[in-house]
Amino acid sequence: MVRTSEFESRNAFRLIGKIAAWVLIYLAVLVGLLSVGRYIALPDRELALARVAGALASAAHVLTGQEGPADFLVDYASAAALRDGVDPYEISEVLIERVGERWPVSHANPHPPTLLALVLPLTVVHYEWALAAWSLAMVGVLIATFRLVGVRLAWAVVLGFAIGITWPGAYGITNPVPLIGLGVAAAWRWRDTPAAAGAGIALAAAPKLSGLLLVVPFLFTGRVKALVWGATLTVALAVVPLALDTGVWTSYFDSGVEAIDLNIGRADNASLLGRGIPGAVVVSVLAAAAIALAMRTGDVYWPTVWLMVAALPIAWMYSLLTLIPALVRSLRYSASIGFVIASAAVMVGSAPLGQYPTFTFGLVVALAYLALWGMRDELGFPLPTRRGLRWFGEPEVERDVSFERSE
Repeated sequence: MVRTSEFESRNAFRLIGKIAAWVLIYLAVLVGLLSVGRYIALPDRELALARVAGALASAAHVLTGQEGPADFLVDYASAAALRDGVDPYEISEVLIERVGERWPVSHANPHPPTLLALVLPLTVVHYEWALAAWSLAMVGVLIATFRLVGVRLAWAVVLGFAIGITWPGAYGITNPVPLIGLGVAAAWRWRDTPAAAGAGIALAAAPKLSGLLLVVPFLFTGRVKALVWGATLTVALAVVPLALDTGVWTSYFDSGVEAIDLNIGRADNASLLGRGIPGAVVVSVLAAAAIALAMRTGDVYWPTVWLMVAALPIAWMYSLLTLIPALVRSLRYSASIGFVIASAAVMVGSAPLGQYPTFTFGLVVALAYLALWGMRDELGFPLPTRRGLRWFGEPEVERDVSFERSE
């Protein structure tokens, strides 16, 4: 008993030490980037985050704390309003002017108050510094996402930064979407550790309520404790903004949901819904496809993650970053590798936000589906009657890849 306690204590101290080391590295890199940003004039600086500046220029602007509007500005302005006792779901343009910036966004913030709870600490510094801190943190989130699904640390760092400076990741790091992917990876990795899995579920659901679909595989496999933790942590994130503004959720379901409806109607919305076919029909087809995928693989988790992205009512190219954990896991199977490479090529090769043909989102979703179709016996979340539901052939042997961490 004593030996067990000593072992657990050593592991706890080791974990705390690792976290502290990564925090120090993060702070050192952030200070370095902000210092560089003060003394250099980046190319196309006057264009700020305009699409024509290119992915690398956009990433450099946000990571060095340059001026210019980005998706994060809307969340920052809402969180600052919440802190000051102002309605965080007022028209975004008005809230943005309160923090000394200008951006003609004519609707309210479409993100739920649970996200504002995560952004709130960054409102202690001005927007440019907060933008740099957030963007660098999202690069770290991408690295952690790769690491949690088995990629070696060196490769995870390379891939995280590579995605952060190319399309669509250069825009994605100014957005909370990477948090969803991290939540997906964490919930899968620690599926048998209720508190950690619950934290993953809560993190995936904080930016967009579609993350709550992760409840499904945990229900299927009877991991009730993880669901309890997920619900508890989600409620905690919901209560933080409620403590500052008792009407925040009412305001969100009024103005925030109206903003979602306006975004759904945008011409550049790449969602598979709303293309002349009733949404219920499209969702039913996508759900049937996910069920078929679950029957094929014998696992519920990754088909659910695919459905989370495929059925988004509002979708941009960086929404596809949520699929990173699933695509990385599918690389273990030879039949999936070509589709993963094709998916990555389409995403990175697509024109910047607002210029790519919206069908490219659906193309990547389809390629990701084919990549997942090649997976077999990925049984972290097996179907309840897996043997009886194996309708699509015998499993093939897994193929290891060079960056796969031995488990």
